[in-house]
Amino acid sequence: MKQYEIIIKRKMLLINNYRLNEHPEKIRLIEQNLGEILKPTIDAYLHQSAANKSC
Repeated sequence: MKQYEIIIKRKMLLINNYRLNEHPEKIRLIEQNLGEILKPTIDAYLHQSAANKSC
């Protein structure tokens, strides 16, 4: 489970990096799509978690 937390943290750091270096329009677009950006990682985490509980 730790690996997914690390992936999410890395994605958030990338987004924060954009916040420091990029244009406000890009930042707004990223924030609007944040759920979609993180969704594959969160889905994989939940799927793995459910698989572990069923063992």
